[in-house]
Amino acid sequence: MVSERKTLITAIITVAKMTILLSSLVMAALLSRLLDKSDYGAFRQILMLYAITSTAFAVSIPQSIYYYLPRLQPSEQKGFIYQSMGLLFIFGALIGVFLFFGAGFIGRTWHNESLSSMLRVFAVYPALMLPVLAIESILMTFRRIATIFTFSIVSKALQVVAVVLPIYLGYSIVYSIYVWMIFSVLQLVAAVWLVKNVVNCHDITFEWKFLTEQIKYALPLSTAAIMGSLGLNIDKIMVSTFGNPRMYAVYSNGAFELPIVGVIGVAVTITVLPVMTLYAKEKKTDEFLGLWYRSQAKVAFILFPIWLYCLLFANGVVVLLFGRAYSESTVIFQIYLLLLPTRLCTFNRILGPLNKNWIYTKGHMIQLIFEVILCYIAFRKFGITGAAVGLVSSIYLNVIYTARASSKLLGIGFFKIWPLKILWKYFLFAAISSIVAYAVCNLIPEQMYIQKIVRLTLGFVLTGIVYLLLAWKFGMLDWREWISAMSWKKRQAATISK
Repeated sequence: MVSERKTLITAIITVAKMTILLSSLVMAALLSRLLDKSDYGAFRQILMLYAITSTAFAVSIPQSIYYYLPRLQPSEQKGFIYQSMGLLFIFGALIGVFLFFGAGFIGRTWHNESLSSMLRVFAVYPALMLPVLAIESILMTFRRIATIFTFSIVSKALQVVAVVLPIYLGYSIVYSIYVWMIFSVLQLVAAVWLVKNVVNCHDITFEWKFLTEQIKYALPLSTAAIMGSLGLNIDKIMVSTFGNPRMYAVYSNGAFELPIVGVIGVAVTITVLPVMTLYAKEKKTDEFLGLWYRSQAKVAFILFPIWLYCLLFANGVVVLLFGRAYSESTVIFQIYLLLLPTRLCTFNRILGPLNKNWIYTKGHMIQLIFEVILCYIAFRKFGITGAAVGLVSSIYLNVIYTARASSKLLGIGFFKIWPLKILWKYFLFAAISSIVAYAVCNLIPEQMYIQKIVRLTLGFVLTGIVYLLLAWKFGMLDWREWISAMSWKKRQAATISK
């Protein structure tokens, strides 16, 4: 029952986060068609700057909430919630000050003066948005799954409307950002209202030790997140600095990961991290490893067929999303797809419960150093394709380092950190399935958009069917586990009624 409930919660979180990331993809697809490449490139540069500057706090403070909030008394919990959101607001305001006063320098460095005016308007966004990012960890702690799901989907859908609608009606991109900021104020008010009564307690207790402990806990995570965020964006910084906004527009439309990749990894982490922490505390190494292996296998089972499908059908995916003007983004997209195997093994699931977050930080430091060197050299020699190759190569170096450190901590061999036998089978099934689908779909012409849609849809369905049949035939698919997870709520209600 507990295992099924975790699977269900993971599925709900996955759907919610998938919707959030899809909304960003929808926004990018619409703006690619409504804006010229220079304005669109500048808008994507703003989002990149926000990602770099905010990730440290958006990751570490919510993660500290998961760790501390369940351990506190109700009055302490309420104070801790306000403390966490207040910290995020302060950090967001500092980021906003940096963006506002640095707008002119950034615009000149990236060869786009219009970027400066956009940044000065956008500068209030971090202070409005960062506190909102805490509500997921707060509500998850109190198992308010439906609330998270609803808030995430509705707020992201309205955000897309707030940004895209003014541009569709003929207004400038700067006017659109103004509308976005007004919506962000309303979003923050809604978030505060949602968490205000989550703790059934009128008393509020603030203690200095909670603040210092939270900052101390978050420091290594923040450091790792800063380097991780820089590591994921050094290639984009190189393209912005040594290229131009039009070049960045092409690069950014290919330099994205499939929304489902990060979503599933985060959802699995949220679900298994508390249990892995308990196993680590009780020194149950076998149970710890077993949960780690199962989490990788479940993620791989879902992602591998999608990965191989997208590699083969990459051009159709990119053109359908962003239009024919961005067909040259295809090769960047294919290179970024090579990152997917690294997302199966987010080693903070091991290092966090073992309280070895600094190893995770060192891995990102190694990645960042090599990425600066590799991306610079490769970009200067091979252009935007080289920048993408430099990014992927440095991330694999990070994975090798953290895998080696994790295997030593667990007292196992380097290659035993992954359930390789299972992963290779899933990869083989996915490769066969996608190749069969690609061969069949090559018979369909794709001159028109409707033909592209038919081709991509048929390819996806065929890949899925062949993959599931192969997994079932070779005993790698347990239908009962997925079906039982889907019916968990129904059976729980029946149990309660009895």
